[in-house]
Amino acid sequence: MNQARQITKRKVLSNAVWNLSGFVLTIGITFVMCPILLRSLGDDRYGVWSLVEATVAYFALLDLGIGAAVVRYVSKFDALEDRGQLNRIFSTTLSTFIILALVVASLCGIAALVWRRPLGVPEELALESRWLLLLLGGSVAVELVGGVYGAVLIGLNNFPAKVSIETGLRVVTALLQLVVIRAGGNVVELALLGLAGSVMKALLAATVSHRCLRSLTFSMSLVQWQTLRMLGGYSLQALLILAAGRVAYRSDAIVIGAFLAPACITYFVTASRLIEYTKGGVSVVVTALTPAVSALDAQGNRQAVRRGYLDGTRYVLFLLLPVQVAVLLLGGPFLSLWLGSQYAVVSYPTLAILAIPLGLQAAQSVSGRILYGRGNIAWLARLAV
Repeated sequence: MNQARQITKRKVLSNAVWNLSGFVLTIGITFVMCPILLRSLGDDRYGVWSLVEATVAYFALLDLGIGAAVVRYVSKFDALEDRGQLNRIFSTTLSTFIILALVVASLCGIAALVWRRPLGVPEELALESRWLLLLLGGSVAVELVGGVYGAVLIGLNNFPAKVSIETGLRVVTALLQLVVIRAGGNVVELALLGLAGSVMKALLAATVSHRCLRSLTFSMSLVQWQTLRMLGGYSLQALLILAAGRVAYRSDAIVIGAFLAPACITYFVTASRLIEYTKGGVSVVVTALTPAVSALDAQGNRQAVRRGYLDGTRYVLFLLLPVQVAVLLLGGPFLSLWLGSQYAVVSYPTLAILAIPLGLQAAQSVSGRILYGRGNIAWLARLAV
């Protein structure tokens, strides 16, 4: 049992390092691109982009928590070497998400055609906002389908492949964004570039998933209502957690846009994204626990699960608490150096307020992943709501 735990621990740590490396590279790209995009687009257009992006992101709730269920059951049935059940999970999920993607694309397309001023944006930005609604909605639709393959890769513990695909495309996208901006491109062209990146990511994830698991098969004959019901018992709770988090932490741009000018969204987002990046760094590390816990739980190795919970919580707190202190003490000067003195004045109070609960949230992130891995998320869903 100790040997199995050590092997699993090394695998989890390796996956966590891969995730964190990809995340750090992504943050580096974001820090470089954000000032460039702000100067190129201006506060109003950047704010409208953030507003539409935050709105269409709610369509990601049509994931219905099934993506989290796929990770759990792929890990479980791969550990049990039950290829038949694994393929039923895959086929049922992929067909469901194709239908959901068509729904998202249709709704965004209709809204872009008939909504004269989406989300109440100023008249001079209405045409751009309609294009953004269409293109960003298309990206969400593609991400829904591609997310199935991403969940398969996580379930198979193949984090290196998943991280390599995502970070590689982010680097390419950032370079292409610079080319578009240098050529005088606008926000619509940047959104089109994002849609192309989503399509490429889905295709690469699909290719790698089938190469990693040669027996992975899609067939309509494997699509079963019973399988969807099995996923639904877990995914409903995951959906509640996802929806609660979306409302609690991703509604700010919509609320600000309803009452204030688009530029105010930009001032808020520049601060809140720093906090989201910090929480995201913790999330990508602890996400590696979920498939490992699912496999250990399927094998009945409870001691290793307990040890992972204790060690993981300690490591996360050691990593995050110094970051939290640095954000509170140095956030203002950092914003001034990064974006300019006006953002330090306007955005730092938001940054400081949002940084206060970081330590408490981090302390519970590991326990959340443990519960996801074991499938015991009913109480977690209630608390999230």
